[in-house]
Amino acid sequence: MAGAIGAEICSTLLLKASDGFAHPWIGAAALAGFGVTLFLLSRALLTLPLGLAYAVWVGVGSVVVTLGGVLLFGDHVGPGGVVGIALVAAGVVVINL
Repeated sequence: MAGAIGAEICSTLLLKASDGFAHPWIGAAALAGFGVTLFLLSRALLTLPLGLAYAVWVGVGSVVVTLGGVLLFGDHVGPGGVVGIALVAAGVVVINL
């Protein structure tokens, strides 16, 4: 599962770095990464319940990609976004308990 999450995070950040596919090699790397992501997620689904796996995959990915956007690309997250991301992170923790 961790591999699927990591691949998703890297692929999404690469997609942003491709600048709308203005940098085709970066865009191609993002697309390849998304393929790896889906393969690894499909493998995780062999042993994990669908709802749990998807919630964790999306939740952790969303939180880390948001932080990556702020740190790497100067994205702005307002107070509402901070609260929302904190709630997503809390939801991932709760669903795993």
